[in-house]
Amino acid sequence: MDRGGYLAALVQISDALLSGDDRLHQVAQAATMVRQVTGARLAPVFLMSETGRDHLLVADDEQRALLGERFTALPVAPYVRAPWLNSEEMPVWGRDHLDAWRLLPADFREVFGQSEVCVPIHADGRHFGAMLMAFAPDVEPDDDLRAFLAVVGRVFGNAVYRWEMARRERELGALEERRRLSEELHVDLSQQITALGLQLGLVEMDLAEMDLAEPDGAEPARAGPDGAGPDAAGAAGRARLVADVGRLDAMVDGVKQSLRVQMLGLRADAELATGSLAVRLQEQVEAFRQQTGLAATVDCGACGEAGGVPPFVAAQLVRVLQEGLANVRLHARASRVVVRLHPSTAGIRLEIEDDGVGFDESAVPASRIGLRIMAERLAQVDGVLRFEAVAGGGTRVVAEAPLRARDTGGVEVEAVLGRG
Repeated sequence: MDRGGYLAALVQISDALLSGDDRLHQVAQAATMVRQVTGARLAPVFLMSETGRDHLLVADDEQRALLGERFTALPVAPYVRAPWLNSEEMPVWGRDHLDAWRLLPADFREVFGQSEVCVPIHADGRHFGAMLMAFAPDVEPDDDLRAFLAVVGRVFGNAVYRWEMARRERELGALEERRRLSEELHVDLSQQITALGLQLGLVEMDLAEMDLAEPDGAEPARAGPDGAGPDAAGAAGRARLVADVGRLDAMVDGVKQSLRVQMLGLRADAELATGSLAVRLQEQVEAFRQQTGLAATVDCGACGEAGGVPPFVAAQLVRVLQEGLANVRLHARASRVVVRLHPSTAGIRLEIEDDGVGFDESAVPASRIGLRIMAERLAQVDGVLRFEAVAGGGTRVVAEAPLRARDTGGVEVEAVLGRG
């Protein structure tokens, strides 16, 4: 195909990625167009999962059938590394790097062959995945095909990047809305609990006024304030007590419902932090190391003491780590990253330290919402975020959060989160 044909195809592929609301279908459709234009036998797309541990298959039914269940997801290792992931972000032919190609799993080499091509999907310096293509053995790539696939990787990457930014904008809005609702709910709960206390006072007054039947030998009960006998006064008191208890039950139900609304908002993040917080942090750092090639380590000498971190706190720390590592990859120009976790009986501190160029927090443009998201997440758990300059160059991100339970009126947070 000549350059004019490739250019027209790129316009159609870009349009396919921009049209519709089903993004996975859009990616699969655009990948099919690439396959048809190039004559490739295979052209599935693998997009990085949210956890960063896998690349998930996005393809039409025909491609899925050819690949089989084995290729539904590909782990980061051994695929995300040089030469397939390269600083120039250019397509790489397996036949040009046979030594590296032979290190790939045998079943992968069997399906894709030496004519396998890895087309990185990227934008703004971020790796989002790859299109893994396979051509007939006799197909020789020319400069036009290589240039076309290089642009394809950028077109797909720009689409995924736009979706990612839109998702993060929604996430930031949701976090701000959660904070507003949390403040309103806190006021609402305080008012309801105060009303409960007043109502209990009324119950005590009614109990004091009740003229119950006296035991043998007791003095006769006095008449009620309206002159009625003791039985009538006792009955009236009991009636008032029943009514007061009914109102108390209604108030308690109101408190429970308010708490449930507040706690359900934390459930999704709680699921993120299932298991050991230290293990989740180590998984994130290892995925980052494999994706970037940077020296990344976890200093977790006291992590054995971090077993009591509430789920909603652990979830926000994992999210902050993800955002912090993304900032290192994009902006720090660092060669080394150290993640430290410092638990104590009162709180927990997460540090992300790099040896990069550092940055001026006040100079960060408003369009960079990552720092705001990190701060908003910590605000959800009464935590704080700060940035420190590292001697000799670099930045240390410090995220601290208390471990005290939130004021939930005596209801255990973990118990609420665990219910259906």
